[in-house]
Amino acid sequence: MLRGRTKWLGLLVIVALAWGSSGGQAFAAPPDSTQTVTVTAAVTTTFSLTLDAGTVSLTGNPGDTKTQARIATVLSNFTAGSPWRLKSTKDQDLTDSSQTPNQTIASAQFTHTSTGGGGTHADSSDTTFSTSATTYYTALANEKNNLPGGTAITSTYKLVIPTNQAAGTYTNVITHTLVSP
Repeated sequence: MLRGRTKWLGLLVIVALAWGSSGGQAFAAPPDSTQTVTVTAAVTTTFSLTLDAGTVSLTGNPGDTKTQARIATVLSNFTAGSPWRLKSTKDQDLTDSSQTPNQTIASAQFTHTSTGGGGTHADSSDTTFSTSATTYYTALANEKNNLPGGTAITSTYKLVIPTNQAAGTYTNVITHTLVSP
C-alpha cells in the first residue's frame, strides 16, 4: 500500500507543480499601458498704451512759457517684427472758435519733447505737433517684451504764449498712437 500511496503522492506533487507553474503565469502583473497628452499653452498678446491723464491745461499771460508733462505707459509682450513706436497727431492748431474770426496760436509756439525708455526720441528738442501722424519714440528691441512694468515715456507739452495773443480759451486734440511692428 505504501507503493500505491507513493505513486499517488508523486502524481499529486506533479499536478501541484504543474498547477503552480500555470497558475503563476495566470496571476502575473499585466504589461504596462501608456497614453500621451499633448499640452498647449497659449499666452495672449499684451499691447497697450495708457496715458496718465486725458487733459493738459496751460494757463498764462502773453509772453509766458508754460509746460506740462504727461506719461504714456506702454505694456507689450509682442516680440515679432521691429520694435513698437509711439506717434502723435494734432487735429488742428490751438484754436479759440468762440471768436470771430477764429483765433489761433501758431504751431511753432506749441511744441513737445519726450524722455524715458531706452529707445530713440525723435522729439528730443522742441518739436511742433503735426496734423499727420509723426513718430516721436521708437523702442529698443529689448522693450518689445517689457512686462510686467512696461515702458514709461514722458511727453512734455510746451506753450510759448505770443506777446500779442488775444485772450481766450484755445483748444486742440493731440492723439497718441502705439504702433505695432
